[in-house]
Amino acid sequence: MNLNLIDRITSLTENYIEGEKYLTISEDFYAEHFPGNPITPGAILFELIKQVVDWYVLEKHNLGKAHK
Repeated sequence: MNLNLIDRITSLTENYIEGEKYLTISEDFYAEHFPGNPITPGAILFELIKQVVDWYVLEKHNLGKAHK
């Protein structure tokens, strides 16, 4: 199972990182959250933020080989 939600890192500097996730209405969680009014669940948003921060920390400490 692939739990990596980030599609790509768009910017990375000494003090800044920016990533992208491409969302479509066909994402599994939209079927139940909420039918007819799809909203990205907060848990997904927090996981996306966490993954970008993890990427940044690994890169900052020269451990980024795991992401390449």
